[in-house]
Amino acid sequence: MLGSLTLFLLLSSASGQLLCPEPAPEDIAPCTCTYEGSPDFIVVDCSDANDDEQTAALNDVFWPITEITEFRLLGNIGLTSLPEGHFGNLTFESIRMEYTSIASVHPQGILQSASRLTSLQLTSSVLEEFPFEMLPDLPVLKRLDLGHDRLPSVPAITSPSLEYLRLRYNRLSTLETGWNTPNLKTLDLGGNYISALPSGFFDSLGSLEEFWCDSCDLGPNVTAGSFRFQGLAAETNVSLALNEIVHLPEDAFRSILEDLSNGDGVLYLASRRIGYEAFPMVSETGNPIVCDCSLKWLVTEASLLASVEGECQDGTQLQDLNPEIWGSICPFEEASPPSG
Repeated sequence: MLGSLTLFLLLSSASGQLLCPEPAPEDIAPCTCTYEGSPDFIVVDCSDANDDEQTAALNDVFWPITEITEFRLLGNIGLTSLPEGHFGNLTFESIRMEYTSIASVHPQGILQSASRLTSLQLTSSVLEEFPFEMLPDLPVLKRLDLGHDRLPSVPAITSPSLEYLRLRYNRLSTLETGWNTPNLKTLDLGGNYISALPSGFFDSLGSLEEFWCDSCDLGPNVTAGSFRFQGLAAETNVSLALNEIVHLPEDAFRSILEDLSNGDGVLYLASRRIGYEAFPMVSETGNPIVCDCSLKWLVTEASLLASVEGECQDGTQLQDLNPEIWGSICPFEEASPPSG
């Protein structure tokens, strides 16, 4: 008898029954519960529901199971905060919220999914506060995307599990040292008001593979005091495009290029980001490098030059510069050598 009951439950689950609220979808409308790709991938979508409708659907209806794959809230302006208890007793592997009016998040609204949550996305919203202090209590979280929000600051983050962090286009102006993210592979800070990278920032980011700070405020004149890249892994790709950087002083850039030259990492100063198509520009790179004798330290060291991509103000690629010309003319003549 027990075997028959187990078989019935398995068959019912496989056919899409018993997992979403019964007897009818109207019980949770306008939220929906659907299956994507397989009966094991269950999506609860409340994009068309207001605050009260979401509360009723997630708290007042009997759910045959409470372990849901993904919660979605897309293009919804009715919910202004994510409060404690919003999800009832449901837990998720993924929470995806885009184009919302959510300005703050109560940590308990997220922590009830702590043992299962691998991906949290709250983007293109009005988020001004986020409980970063809860991250150590999310032991399997790998992906956190808070891009295109209104966060004014971010603390030193601690998360043993986090692999991807996107804070692109917020309102960040400074960074703190002391991060503890040993498995972080991708850090995207592009589009913020960051003008300096503090000493020691990368010390605990030994697994970093991609760092983006394109469209930050690092230019036009970069100094060693504001540009602390020591500690980068040799395989890290770094994008600093669109920062209006015009000079590459040796005391600011040598350390990063020496680190990258020990592996396959590249410093991208050209108008593109890692993993993306080139921006639709003709000659503007966002970093119009002055290619004069001040670049001799870079042009005449092949291993360093191979680890950077960028353009001179006349459009010449840095890697196309002729080291023999720089070596023979500079610094004996003040005039800039020919780009070729």
